[in-house]
Amino acid sequence: MTFDAIAATAAELIGRDIARVVVDDEQWITDRIAAGAPEPTTRMLLSFFHAARNGHFAGTDPLLPELLGREPHLVRDVLADQAST
Repeated sequence: MTFDAIAATAAELIGRDIARVVVDDEQWITDRIAAGAPEPTTRMLLSFFHAARNGHFAGTDPLLPELLGREPHLVRDVLADQAST
């Protein structure tokens, strides 16, 4: 699931346009720090976004339901729950 797909799914569920905006990495760090996030935490979180951009979270292992003790939630279902509240 890409961020573009998440935005498209959310837009569909709420009936409004949602645009994904990609911010330059350094601007994103500056904005997070200005909002009160610690710089080391912000840089670590950015590394997760880098990994996602490179496709490192693209797949799931069949072991995931066993590790969770349940079936994983679909992004669509999580967004639908949020849209209904």
